[in-house]
Amino acid sequence: MKDKGDSKTGRLEDAIAGTDTSDCESMSDCSSLSDTMPDGHESNLYPPSMLSNFLRQTKGMKGLILEKHFPDMLLFVQSASHLIKHRATSDLTNPEIFRLKKHMGKARKQLNI
Repeated sequence: MKDKGDSKTGRLEDAIAGTDTSDCESMSDCSSLSDTMPDGHESNLYPPSMLSNFLRQTKGMKGLILEKHFPDMLLFVQSASHLIKHRATSDLTNPEIFRLKKHMGKARKQLNI
């Protein structure tokens, strides 16, 4: 029975070795997607407090013009995206995150991103 166990172990090792290369490939593919904002450039973003104040002040407003609050729309999209990714450390509620995503969509549409 040891022979059967050894052959199973060998197959498992082969399977693990096969998945290791695919994991590396998928990680390299994912890293190219995150090149929109290089590391260390987080200081070029709008501060999270500015975004949260904006969300609280404009709650329920219709016909909101984002350019009045955030002149650099691309920077707004990057800042909002960063804040959403790190929402665990922010003080935003789920409805505020939803509204921020909605504003991001409008900004992206205006920028044709």
